[in-house]
Amino acid sequence: MKRNILLILISLIFYKPYAIRPAQVIHSFKITLSSQQDIPVLGYAVLKLDLVKGKNYKKKEFEGSQEGVRFWKRLIVRSSNGYVRDGLLFPDFNSLSDSGIIILSVKSKYYRGKEKTFSIKIPVLKQIEILPERNEGYGIGSILHFKVIGTYSNDESYELSESSDYYGFKKEDFRFMVNKENISNFSTILPEMNSLDRHINISAIHKTRNLSCHYHLLMDYKIAYYSAFAGSKGINGWNGNNPSSSKGRNGENGTNGTNGGDGEDGKTLMVYAGVFKIDSISVVRLKIKIDQNYHYYTLNCDGGELKLLSQGGEGGNGGNGGDGANAYTRNSTETVYGGNGGNGGNGGKGGRGGRFVIYTDSASMDCVQQVLKLLNPGGSAGQGGKRGGKGFGEGPDKNNQSLLSVLLGTGSYNGYKGANGHDGYQGESGMAASWELISRNELDNILNFETAK
Repeated sequence: MKRNILLILISLIFYKPYAIRPAQVIHSFKITLSSQQDIPVLGYAVLKLDLVKGKNYKKKEFEGSQEGVRFWKRLIVRSSNGYVRDGLLFPDFNSLSDSGIIILSVKSKYYRGKEKTFSIKIPVLKQIEILPERNEGYGIGSILHFKVIGTYSNDESYELSESSDYYGFKKEDFRFMVNKENISNFSTILPEMNSLDRHINISAIHKTRNLSCHYHLLMDYKIAYYSAFAGSKGINGWNGNNPSSSKGRNGENGTNGTNGGDGEDGKTLMVYAGVFKIDSISVVRLKIKIDQNYHYYTLNCDGGELKLLSQGGEGGNGGNGGDGANAYTRNSTETVYGGNGGNGGNGGKGGRGGRFVIYTDSASMDCVQQVLKLLNPGGSAGQGGKRGGKGFGEGPDKNNQSLLSVLLGTGSYNGYKGANGHDGYQGESGMAASWELISRNELDNILNFETAK
């Protein structure tokens, strides 16, 4: 028994596998936040480590993971928010307290004192603001773009948009709404509404922090629309055939291309238009019927514009003429002639321009005439088809032809090229618009819209 006790004492005195050398001893240390840095942009905070170590009490200073990693690894750091790795603090921005304070609890086997705690203050998002791309020039169908400006507790501001996103300030943290409808990005197309209403309400709501902001816009309907319709294009002509050939026979002629079809006449547009008062502005509401489809527009009488185009259909292009077939002799005494190229087909005529019929009341006439720009040109002409190429023949003196005649294909055994087709004709413009006055009650029933209360 005494022998065993003696062995244990000897091992305690001489065997120290985990002994800390004097040069490794940390006498004191302190962790603080490094100098000014864009923590929401970087997604982490750089920490500064000041320590006194070794038998000579040497002072050391390290920032982040650029240097002194071995000293950071000698510390065991627990964070009340996020985590610390090699001198970098990665906070969870969405769960930060309103104070932004993170408590670091640090201990080390190289430090003979008790566990130490340090308070690190991270900038916290305190305020958000919506900034639209512009404050005017909006109407139904306009694209609304906006940004969100975030201001932090250190008075630094950051801009969040479709093209900018940060680790600590990103669009996934927000819910966006326009007129109480959720949208997924920083832009939306303003939809058709059930009444003539000027109001656009944009909202940005942070999903985890108690932050929200709202922006109110008034549509002024001072925008320009362009809507184009056309009759169907004429059918293109068929190309002529390129015949094959056999030795000892004359080449067959290429066939002619067929003519292009005429374009269809332009559409008839039935336009119903009435002026309404919204707050302090006068707008014209338009309902346009094309075939069995309806299109709606709302425009300010002072600055709005709708340009309507109802054009005749294009004429169809003529088909290309087929190429004449080449002919080949079977012996040196034989003569065969190449085929002639086919003619190109003629282009079709463009369709006549469309027709406009405008229904309105006498009180709305001036405004409607001011905002409507009506165009009904005829359709463009179809192009004539290209001529077919000539076929080449052979005869007894084919080897005696001049180099120039061979290059130009002017030998006496060759066929002839076809003729190009003629272009069609431009379609005629449509008739002037027809204006029909109807009662206000009838107009209101057709437009079926109420002014905002």
